[in-house]
Amino acid sequence: NTLSRPNYADLAPRRSFDAIETAVGSGVYTGSLNTGNPNLKPYESMNFDVSVEYYLKNAGILSLGAFHKEIDNPVFNRSTLQTNVTVDGRFYSTLSTSSFDNAKSGKITGVEFNYQQQLTFLPGWAKGLGVYSNLTKLWTKGNNSAFVTGPGSSAGGTLAGFLDVTGNLGLSFRGYGFDLRLQAVYRGEYLISNSTTPALVTWQLPKTSWTWKSRYAFTRTVSGFFDIENFTSTLLDNRYAAYKDRPSYWRTFHSKVVFGVTGRL
Repeated sequence: NTLSRPNYADLAPRRSFDAIETAVGSGVYTGSLNTGNPNLKPYESMNFDVSVEYYLKNAGILSLGAFHKEIDNPVFNRSTLQTNVTVDGRFYSTLSTSSFDNAKSGKITGVEFNYQQQLTFLPGWAKGLGVYSNLTKLWTKGNNSAFVTGPGSSAGGTLAGFLDVTGNLGLSFRGYGFDLRLQAVYRGEYLISNSTTPALVTWQLPKTSWTWKSRYAFTRTVSGFFDIENFTSTLLDNRYAAYKDRPSYWRTFHSKVVFGVTGRL
C-alpha cells in the first residue's frame, strides 16, 4: 500500500490574483484566482503489480508489466467560473478560480514495456551502438460528489494529472572514448484540471522533445561534455479548454546548451 502527502504548495493557504480592468476607471475587472487547500487529505492506494523479464544475449533486456491501483482521496485540480462577484472589494464581471481538491476514489490500470539492447553482434565500430525504449499506457477513472470522471463525462475518462501515454526512444554509442546518446521523450495528451463547467475542463496537448548528450574522455581523469536539451524547441506547456481550437495557456522552453570539462583525481 502507498500513502502520499499532498504537495506543500497545494496545501498552503495562499491566494494568487491576476486581474485586468475591462476599461480604465470602470472599476470592473476580469481575472483569475488560484488558491491552495489546507484541507487536502493524503492520497492512499492499494497496488497490484505483475511483470516478466527476459534477459537477452549481448547485454539486453525485454520486460512487460501490468499494474492496478485502487485509490482513496486522489488529488485533482478543480476549475470554476463565477460572474458578477466581489472579492476583496473589487468587482469582477468574470472570475475563474482554480484550486486543489480530493476526489472520493479512483482507479488506475496500466501496462509497461521496456527494451534495452547493446548491439555487440554488429561488426567493427558498430558494436558500440545500443538502443533502448519504454512505453507506459494508463487507463484511469475517478469520482466525487460533483462529477464523475469516466466515459461520457466532460473529462473524457481520465483522472487529472495522470498521463495517458508516455514513452522514450533512444540510440547510444560507446567506444573510442565517446559516450553519445540521442533520445526522444513522448508525453501524451492528458487532463490538467476538471470542472462541473465543461468549458473549463483543461487538457495538455501531446508533445515530443529531443535531447542530445555527448561525452569524450581525453584521458582517464579528464573528459568533456556537450549536451543540447529540447533542440526542437518543443513547447513546455500547450493547454486548451474543452476544445483544441481554444488554447488557454502555453509556455515555451527553448533549446538549452550545456558544455564543459570535468576532471577527477
